[in-house]
Amino acid sequence: MVEDMGNAVIVLYATVIVAIGTIAALFIHWYYYRQQNIIAKNEINYYAMLEIMKIFNDTETARKRDILYSAFRDNRLYKNANGDIAEHYNFSADVKFYRLPEVVASVRGSFDQMGKLVKEEYVQREEFLEMYCDPVIRMGKVLKRHIIRERERRGHGHFMIYFDEIFNDARIYWEREFPNIPEPDPF
Repeated sequence: MVEDMGNAVIVLYATVIVAIGTIAALFIHWYYYRQQNIIAKNEINYYAMLEIMKIFNDTETARKRDILYSAFRDNRLYKNANGDIAEHYNFSADVKFYRLPEVVASVRGSFDQMGKLVKEEYVQREEFLEMYCDPVIRMGKVLKRHIIRERERRGHGHFMIYFDEIFNDARIYWEREFPNIPEPDPF
């Protein structure tokens, strides 16, 4: 009887030790899994931010933004008050004509993609806005009328939704960070 009781105590201790070991192993696994997720998320943010920097610093993309700013300033981006884009524009820095619908599609698509990266948290919102709220606000003002027109034409409000969201976020960020400075204009 005493021997059976001694065996029962040993089995109980062994069971408790195995349970504690299992809990400790699960905790260690969870901790390292969490750390790996943090590292992976930071790495994704880093590479997504590099991609955005490439988009902004690409010579062709910068040229297209300059074309749109210039056409907007010259009052030649839109062919009417509805927001329809004019067909051509002679950019004063070049000798050639640019097909504005293609330039607009390229630039608005880039801004929409950047907005998607921010929305899906591949890029930290504050970090993005700290670097790029100025050009987002400026281009948002240039293309706002066109985006509204395209939504009406297509019959749904989801067209360029990520660009629209990042534009609104940039305006809020600007107001919060620079309360005494007017928003940037495309002029």
